[in-house]
Amino acid sequence: MLPELPRILSPNLGCPIILSPEDLNAKGFPVVMAEEVGSTVGQFSLVACPSYPGGRKGFTLELKEREELTEQTLPPTFEDIEETRFLISTTLHSSIFAGRAGFFRYRAKPASPISQEALCGIGREARPPLYDLTLLNGEKNTGTVFHSLCLRPVDNPLRFIHLTDLHVALRNDLFNDNMQENITYPASPDPSNNQFNNFNENLRLFIRHANEIADRGELDFVLILGDLVDFLRRGFNEREDYGHNNLRVFRDLILGAGNEVHRSPPNPGLKVPIFTSTGNHDWRFFPYDVTVHHSVFGVNQSVARQFDLFWADEQEEISQKVEAVYNNLLQEGSPISNRTWLGKLINWGLRSLEKWQVQLLTPLSASALAGILPQIPWIGGYLH
Repeated sequence: MLPELPRILSPNLGCPIILSPEDLNAKGFPVVMAEEVGSTVGQFSLVACPSYPGGRKGFTLELKEREELTEQTLPPTFEDIEETRFLISTTLHSSIFAGRAGFFRYRAKPASPISQEALCGIGREARPPLYDLTLLNGEKNTGTVFHSLCLRPVDNPLRFIHLTDLHVALRNDLFNDNMQENITYPASPDPSNNQFNNFNENLRLFIRHANEIADRGELDFVLILGDLVDFLRRGFNEREDYGHNNLRVFRDLILGAGNEVHRSPPNPGLKVPIFTSTGNHDWRFFPYDVTVHHSVFGVNQSVARQFDLFWADEQEEISQKVEAVYNNLLQEGSPISNRTWLGKLINWGLRSLEKWQVQLLTPLSASALAGILPQIPWIGGYLH
């Protein structure tokens, strides 16, 4: 399943454009796109639609000043951090698009000047307006980038919140939703010993808090830097997910999309732009064993042993009952569940393997390396 082209690469959900209405009218902003190699120049335009209701209207942007981005067009040094938007990653160039795409920079400007009154909306909300950008090729809708444009007064101070290590994952909700029905808790006088720490729910609580601040005009954006997700794939399956992985779960949490609208209370989505960067967990394909890292989930080891490592391979709605989940897993060829002797054996093997690695193999390897290095003539003398 190849990604469709053309496609907007910048701005986007994790790296939006924030500028004043005056600058939007006078200078516009750069847009980076991937287009089919050898394709003719399209009749491209953008439609900016409010990300959240509030009486504000959308507007149209023209795309002009097309320039191909190659090594020759990029400056040898960057004078402005915004210029790094024009760097095309090797992953995009050589893997995701695999030579199918050329990369181009445009200048987006309003088709007609945007007035300040048109941006205020009903009741002149204090929160700066946030827009999704939809790319049109002629009359054809070719895709939308969410939360990618924010308009705010140029003279006001910027106020932001910094988050890190969210560790979002589908299995967090699966574990949480199945705990009361399927987990046996050890007797404990302290009820907090049996409270599961759902990282996804922590983010939902923050979103509601941040929106309250933003609606008072006291928050402009959020930095989310490193370990957005706990691991990339939803579970242990090896099949291609075509983007339906834990980053999609993260996106739905931020946008209030997917299953988030059906939760109680519904997750409305974050109403200010976000800037993101990745950490080591965002590049990790598969999950850590909960029994090895049980304390971060707020449960003891006896409770963690009851979690099924393959729950996160479930591809159906989170609200389905456990019987339906397991039937679907077996029918679709997902790894055998913990309800069979083979599944229990696999779970035990995975837990034991990671425990040996964490508790014995890694320290032994480090000790052996520390013992060998001083014996090497040049390195030994340097260390001494």
